[in-house]
Amino acid sequence: MNFLRPLLCLALSVSAATAGVLSWDRPVLEVDATKGQKKIEAEFSFINNSSQPVEIRNIQTSCGCTTAELPQKVYQPGERGTLKAVFTPDGRKGLQKKSIAVRFASEAPPDVLALVVNIPEAFTISPQVLAWRKSSANEPKFFEITPNDPKSSIKSVRAIGKDFEASLEPHEEGKPYRVKVTPLSTDKVTRGKIGIEVADPGKRSIFPIVQVTE
Repeated sequence: MNFLRPLLCLALSVSAATAGVLSWDRPVLEVDATKGQKKIEAEFSFINNSSQPVEIRNIQTSCGCTTAELPQKVYQPGERGTLKAVFTPDGRKGLQKKSIAVRFASEAPPDVLALVVNIPEAFTISPQVLAWRKSSANEPKFFEITPNDPKSSIKSVRAIGKDFEASLEPHEEGKPYRVKVTPLSTDKVTRGKIGIEVADPGKRSIFPIVQVTE
C-alpha cells in the first residue's frame, strides 16, 4: 500500500522529536485553514530538559511554502522557547503535510516536527474517477461537481489527450455542475485527464482521471 508510506515516514520522523535533544510540547500541529487564508501560522513550544546548553545550527523545512524561525540560537538547561512556522498555501488544496527539521551544532540527530494543514477544497467531485471496460460500449458518463463556496463556478472543461471528449452540461442554479465525458473508443486500455477550469479565488484547475481498463 504505497499511500501509507508518506504517513509512516512522517510518523517515524516525528517520533524522533518526542525523544530528541529538546522536549517539544506538541511535535505535530494540525491546523484547519479557512478558505482564502493567505498565511497559516503555528507555534511549536519546547524546553531544554538536558543538563547542557543546546545550540541550534539551522532549521530546514520540506517545502519553500513553509518557513520556520527561532528568536535565538542557544537555549540553557531548563529554558523554554517557541519555534514559529508560517505556511503559505499559494493555491494548494486539501491535506498538506510539511516537516521542519531542527538541526543542532552537536552531532545529535535533528528534531523533526510536522505541520499538517487542512485546506478546504473549492469543489467536491463525484466520482473521483470515470472508467470504462475495454470493448464495452463507449457511452458517455458524468462527473458531478458541487461548489463548496457560492462564489466558485466552472468556466470551461477540456479533455487532455486524444482518447476522450469532454463538455460542460447546461448548469441549473443550486444543482451540481455536470461534466460529460465520452471515450472515442474502448478498443484499447488508456488513461487521461479532464481539465476543469474554475472561477475560484485560488484559480486552480481540477484534473479528475478518466480511463479505459481491462
